[in-house]
Amino acid sequence: TNKKMASSEIFLYNINEYATIDHCPTATCEAVCNLVCRKLKVQPIVELLFGLRPCGSRNFVAPCQPLVAKQKYEFRIRYKLPDVTKLKDLDKELFKYYFSQVKHDLLENKIPHLQYEEHSRKIMGLVLTDMYLEMVQNKVSPQELMGRYKRYVPKVIMKKYTMLFVKRAIKKELDMIEKFDHDPFYIIQSYISEISNIAPEYLTEEYSASTPYLRERDQTPKRNSCPVTLRISPYHADQPGLRVHYAYKNMWHNITIENMSGIEMHNLEVRIITQNEREKFVLTFKDRDSMESFVSCLSGYYRLMVKWSVNLCAGYPSPSLQELEKMRCHGPIGKEFAYKKIQLNSNESGSFLVRTSEEQYDVYFIDIAFQKDDFRTFTVTYRDGKFYLLNANGETAFANLLDAAKSINVPSEKHVRLTLSEYDKSSKLLLCRCSPERADLTLVKEVAEMRQGKALLINAQRELQLDESTEVDREGGVLSRMHGYFIVNEKSKVKVSLNILKPSKRDFNLEAFMHMADKWSSLNSPDLMKMYGFTLYQPIAMVMESTGMGPLNKYLSRVTVTVSALLDIVYSLLKAIVYLQDHNMVHNNIRCASIPWIPQEYHKGLDLSRYDLQTDIWACATTMWEIFSRGASPLSYISCFKNDQPPRLPKPKLCPDQLYDEIMCQGWVERELRFKPQSVLIKLHCIKQKSNIVYTDVETVSTTESQASGISAETEEVSLHQNGDHSIPSSGGSDLSINSDRHNGLVKTPNGLHPTHWLGRSDDGFFPKNIFKEKDYEILYQGQIGCGNYGNVFRGEVHEVNDSTHRLKVAIKVLNIPQNASGMVDFENECKIMKKLNHPNIVQIFDCRTENPNNVEIVMEYVEKSSLDNYLKMREIAKVKTAELLRFAKDIASGMEYLQLQKIVHRDLAARNVLVDRNERLKISDFGLARFVNIDGYYTCRDLDKKVPITWYAPETLSQMIYTVHSDVWSYGVTLYEIFSGGMDPCLLKGEQLSADSLLKLLNDGVRLQRPPYCPRNIYEKLMLPCWAQRKTLRPTFTTILDTIDKLTPEYGEEV
Repeated sequence: TNKKMASSEIFLYNINEYATIDHCPTATCEAVCNLVCRKLKVQPIVELLFGLRPCGSRNFVAPCQPLVAKQKYEFRIRYKLPDVTKLKDLDKELFKYYFSQVKHDLLENKIPHLQYEEHSRKIMGLVLTDMYLEMVQNKVSPQELMGRYKRYVPKVIMKKYTMLFVKRAIKKELDMIEKFDHDPFYIIQSYISEISNIAPEYLTEEYSASTPYLRERDQTPKRNSCPVTLRISPYHADQPGLRVHYAYKNMWHNITIENMSGIEMHNLEVRIITQNEREKFVLTFKDRDSMESFVSCLSGYYRLMVKWSVNLCAGYPSPSLQELEKMRCHGPIGKEFAYKKIQLNSNESGSFLVRTSEEQYDVYFIDIAFQKDDFRTFTVTYRDGKFYLLNANGETAFANLLDAAKSINVPSEKHVRLTLSEYDKSSKLLLCRCSPERADLTLVKEVAEMRQGKALLINAQRELQLDESTEVDREGGVLSRMHGYFIVNEKSKVKVSLNILKPSKRDFNLEAFMHMADKWSSLNSPDLMKMYGFTLYQPIAMVMESTGMGPLNKYLSRVTVTVSALLDIVYSLLKAIVYLQDHNMVHNNIRCASIPWIPQEYHKGLDLSRYDLQTDIWACATTMWEIFSRGASPLSYISCFKNDQPPRLPKPKLCPDQLYDEIMCQGWVERELRFKPQSVLIKLHCIKQKSNIVYTDVETVSTTESQASGISAETEEVSLHQNGDHSIPSSGGSDLSINSDRHNGLVKTPNGLHPTHWLGRSDDGFFPKNIFKEKDYEILYQGQIGCGNYGNVFRGEVHEVNDSTHRLKVAIKVLNIPQNASGMVDFENECKIMKKLNHPNIVQIFDCRTENPNNVEIVMEYVEKSSLDNYLKMREIAKVKTAELLRFAKDIASGMEYLQLQKIVHRDLAARNVLVDRNERLKISDFGLARFVNIDGYYTCRDLDKKVPITWYAPETLSQMIYTVHSDVWSYGVTLYEIFSGGMDPCLLKGEQLSADSLLKLLNDGVRLQRPPYCPRNIYEKLMLPCWAQRKTLRPTFTTILDTIDKLTPEYGEEV
């Protein structure tokens, strides 16, 4: 069947007119560029240099975005090479097209920042060069050229000079150059080189945005944002990369492309994350088109300069890169690089990789090792949905590239595939990368200048004070570690740690030790421990930065650390891994050389793991597990790592679900599927943002938690500085440092208001409820599963005192602040309210036990799955049917309608306080803030000494602390936002933690949460927005809300 095709009018500079390009209606910009490249016979190696720009606009279409019907586009070379004269060596068609584009832009006065008047003589020289090319290429006579000379002269020049003057100048020069005889490519090269001289910023993209004011020392930071001009200029002489101009200070700031590690986006806000700064650079754009163009430009340069297989912004990925990752196929890396990669990785018979052709579309190469250093290449052509492998007998068709590769017979009779990596640094991929140039060297006069910033050669006898009592063996007795002081000068010293090569081990280990010290001395990252220098005699040692607080696992076991701080530690760990892998270094000893930290493929040969970068990814995942287990050792789960299947350690209680599922567990899969450290940095930022629930913190409760059990004496390779920094050592004795800037998280913190997690299942079987009435039962506790405002929640079982055959799974909430009288009153009030409730969408309360004032218990039904917010975050919202989300909205509205009829105000309605049972039915829980309303229908809170989740609060609650059914409706609207956004944090201003006063001002100004990306417009306008009416009496009742849901449901299909 013929699929219906779409077509777009695209202006091509080489023919100077529009061409009609037929394409699939859903084709992305990148796919259409591919079609045009094929039409122009431009080779695949350079197709990523092109982009599409709507005619009349300065913005480009993002590669993953579709084209707009009836919109005309220009096909442009978007990304600039550091040396444009090398274009001819890459692809002659590209070279000629670049010339056509430059010439068009010059004639139409579209080269930004080109001073036409200042360079008028050189521009006239370009006019003559263009005409000369016409004479050489098309054998046109000077007389014919003079007859149409106007088409070669820029409009701005024609306006400045008289026609007679221009004509005479051209005729005089044409008569002279007619005698020359140059190659056309030489003429084009001259033209392009001259443009580069007079317009060095050609292809620089400029945008307008706003950003927070710069922080001034000793001044209160300004709250508003200031306008800035953005220029993307990767090769600027003084400030390469993204240049930012602050008009109010007339100052430029820059971020190099290499220093970027990710881009986050939300609405019109862009956050650029850098390698060496924890804070993000925030920009706000006026429209989506310019924002998408800006982000896609940075992402494109990042792929072409730094890491070809990394999407800098996950929200705007490259479709072609996604397809290659799915096929596990390399880009056009070239045969030489492919052979080198196989040689460095394994160099064994059967090792192979697949790559795309640099010169032909739909052509792939399989490079395979037959024997050590014996490589061969096979050609595969894709057509008609099949892959055809060319061999001695002709062509053989296969369904995929893997099957084609496995059909190649090799002596080892096994095939090991190498997949594309973010560390593939082929020059055929990184077309825009600058060649490293050695700067002019300055003659040093003072020895002190030589020592600045370098690893020092330290005299152990004169410059070190060692504490021999601190010496401990490491690396199986090859090394020892000792603490001491490095004497900097007569008045100061610094605490250091020495990794000492033992005298008895020098004969066999000296060369390896010195090689490792040499590599370590060249590293420079804030996430790695500093190497001050080394000693060559008594002892032979590396002198390292000291870690005063000791091993991180032991620190975590004795000090309560916030989840936010744990996320910071993981972030620093990943940054350290990224830095090492960027420098092609394998740590191989992030914690210890034991089974949980070593990938399964090396269990029978641990030494081989030292040469594989993927080893660190596996070890990183296990270390994350230790971090969120507060230093507990995974050795107790050693059996998990000895199976053939990938291990899956149980999720630590503190670990966010998304981090466990999408990062940690993805480190324990087969090597080619493991996560990429840089790619997950962005995901980690999103996880941290989702993990933060905004509260006004007006109460402090000091509690600590002991989790010292399960610590392994072997896993002492992560250390903590006295100032709160975290560090991990390297293989062989050097140390990596993992730093956290947020030291305020590394303290004993109050056990504040946490989202309740009731994991388990409700038992629908019959159970004699009279035992609760008669208090004739016993509770068997089975572990803590959550915590609320005043109580901890445990899983357990209930049975009759004299008969344990019938058991009921329950959840038990226990008051954890018995000395607080207000807390006790609230807790008993919660029980009284909830025992009276009986509704399928309300968590059922069986009993409230208050016999022991120090151990008050609420016994309630046990709900299996999780809280609604976590349930939503675990699912991909784009794939969830709207009908299912409406069913969730109806369940909550039904429960709230019941509460409304009982004259109960919940006061804390949010997705975190709604549970999902095993039938995916929702149940409202956590009535820690619930109150009966008075006769007027409202309840006023007089106790302000507690934490409250202000993001869900209505304006009247924020201003007067009045809670009504109307304020519950407002909170219901915010809960709807959570449902239809997939569990996103309902922040009114993304990235800003607002105070109650700031939030109230915004709400009074009419600011509301924006429609979530996948929420249908009619649901947002008819169901969500009415809940946020400024006047509370204009908000719908829950009965009206249920009617609205019933009317909307048929539009999206109803499950029957």
